[in-house]
Amino acid sequence: MTIVDDAAYWQRCAAGEFALQRCASCRTWRYPPSPLCPNCLGREFAWELPSGRGTVWSWIRMHQRYFPADAFDLPYEVAFVELDEGPFMIAGFAAGTAAPPPIGTRVAVVFQSNKRGDQQLPVFRSIEVNQ
Repeated sequence: MTIVDDAAYWQRCAAGEFALQRCASCRTWRYPPSPLCPNCLGREFAWELPSGRGTVWSWIRMHQRYFPADAFDLPYEVAFVELDEGPFMIAGFAAGTAAPPPIGTRVAVVFQSNKRGDQQLPVFRSIEVNQ
């Protein structure tokens, strides 16, 4: 089993930068970070900046804390978002989101501190369609 080193992803998040791996061979975006491209199995990649935008594909309401450092008060909603570049991403909604946006809503990545304040987490907020 290959262990994926995702430190580079979290370092970029700490700097407020949303970056994903992109295959050097076939140019497929990938998330989460992985040692191989899911499309061509290539090993070479670069960290690139996607648009950070996507569409809510689904969401769930969490009534128990999944990770101790979660940035959210219980209960909280978790989005399953299809990024414009292709990959799906699971993340919370931004603080202040009154209710989860309906499926199909356009969203963008923003960063929010976890409860300890030692990590920046990518979360989603609704955006206007023309933004």
